[in-house]
Amino acid sequence: MKNRFLSICLTGILVAATVAAPAEALNLGGATLNTGLRLRSGPGTDSEIITTGLQNEPVIVTSDTGTGWYEVIYNGIKGYMSSQYLKFSESLSAAFGKGTVQGSSVRLRSAPSTGAAVLGSFNTGASMDITGVSGNWYQVSYGGQTGYISADYMTVAGGGAAYARSLAADNGASAVIDTAESLLGTRYIYGGTTTNGFDCSGYIQYIFAQHDVTLDRTAAQQYTYNGTSVAKSDLQPGDLVFFSSSSQTVGHVGMYVGDGQFIHSSSGAGKVIITSLNSSYYVSHYVGAKRVL
Repeated sequence: MKNRFLSICLTGILVAATVAAPAEALNLGGATLNTGLRLRSGPGTDSEIITTGLQNEPVIVTSDTGTGWYEVIYNGIKGYMSSQYLKFSESLSAAFGKGTVQGSSVRLRSAPSTGAAVLGSFNTGASMDITGVSGNWYQVSYGGQTGYISADYMTVAGGGAAYARSLAADNGASAVIDTAESLLGTRYIYGGTTTNGFDCSGYIQYIFAQHDVTLDRTAAQQYTYNGTSVAKSDLQPGDLVFFSSSSQTVGHVGMYVGDGQFIHSSSGAGKVIITSLNSSYYVSHYVGAKRVL
């Protein structure tokens, strides 16, 4: 009798696990991007770039790696973003795209709690608009009704309003950045404007010329005549960033690439490199930014 009872219990556990297998890891909540920020395949700047998110876009935070990086879902794509440039919020209302139920008799509740009233139940394949996140719960809209479903039983796909805005606002920045990064390590030559060697403004002028954007020759001219001014807090990938030198109000230019970094042809390094905007020299010599895309 004892063995028969144990067998029944084990069978019941296996059936329950089969019926309601979690679809994703636990969520921590949501976040918005403080700046243009890259989604990477791993928790570090040496990991592959999947795509670039734009300032103020929302992400779902699925876990904290404990290394200064969050695992997130951006436009239905899972990857990693630096926590330094994310504004975390346990509860966040935003258009995250579509969600698909994964499980049998998954309950839609009136609030993000297992103790909240049940508004309905759904099976695998039911599609809903995700309109927010609250800890490990998604706020969803379905058939004119709004409620909450545990993130354990829903997968996320792209296509929300954030995705539409990101496509409209990118304006080819990703392609320009790809060109710029393909020239990393190219030597610095004063007055240089070719792949044999660049000075700072010659490098920027060359990059944009490859994408049919004409810029003036010097850093000072680019700052004065090209693009529209952008606040440092509103920087997006592809924006030009300008710095003063000991002899000029504007004597150096680079291009912002996200993650608080910019790419430039550096006379000090003797080549094209990527540098943090937060490094002491560039913080104290920062002049402004222009958007040319």
